[in-house]
Order: sequence, then structure tokens, then C-alpha cells
Amino acid sequence: MRALKLAATVVCLSFAFGLADRPNAQGQVFTLKFCNRSNDQIQLALAHRVSPTDSRFRIRGWFNLPSGCFDVPGIPKGWVYYFGIATDGSGHWGGNATQICVSATAFDRTTGSGTYECKPNEQLVGFAGKLVEEDVYTVNFNP
Repeated sequence: MRALKLAATVVCLSFAFGLADRPNAQGQVFTLKFCNRSNDQIQLALAHRVSPTDSRFRIRGWFNLPSGCFDVPGIPKGWVYYFGIATDGSGHWGGNATQICVSATAFDRTTGSGTYECKPNEQLVGFAGKLVEEDVYTVNFNP
């Protein structure tokens, strides 16, 4: 009886977290590890596919990244883009992989294949990017 209750609980949790409808989802996602090796607190913006079976991108920011390393599990494999800025404005970490509109305040949006124009309160910044196929990928923010 106890085993049956445990099995029912696992099935319910799988549906609650959306795992049951993703065949082999574990092999299609990775853990993104961010390591802030600078002495600054960093605000992080991130863009990645919505799910392993969805080609749209989720773009969100800002996440507070103090010194140390932090894991973000469940990111769909494929292209991931990131941009970081020191909270005191002393530096930033980005790249030229893609340009994405960001605002000074928190944002979270999903984009398709259409064109997106920056809103008046947004600015276009260069994000670093990586095509991730491994199970864990680490981004280091060095001074």
C-alpha cells in the first residue's frame, strides 16, 4: 500500500511539473551553471528556447547573481544567450552572438520567428551565445 501511495505521488508530481508530457525530456535539457568570479554583484538576462519541442525563445531578466556559482536546471538544449551587468555599472559581460532588447526593470517575454522592435523603455544589447549539446554548461563571469 505504501509503495502504491508513493507511486501515485510521483505520478502527480510529474504532471504538476510538466514532466509527464515530455518524452525523454531529461536528455533534451541541460543545467546552465553561472559562476560570478568578479567582486561585483551581477544582474543577469537570459534567453533560451521555451521547451525542447518549441522553437520560440523565452527572454527574461534580471536575475541577481552574487559571487559564487549557481545552477539553472531544465534549460532546453540548443542555443542559449546571456548578458550580465555589474550592479554598480562598472562592467558588463555580453557578446555579439545576437542583439536583444532589454529594459532596466524586470522582463519576461516569449518571442517567435517574427521581428521584435525595442519599446521606448528598452535598449538593444549584445548577448553572448553558445550552442549547448552537453548536459552541463558553465558560464564564468570573470573580472
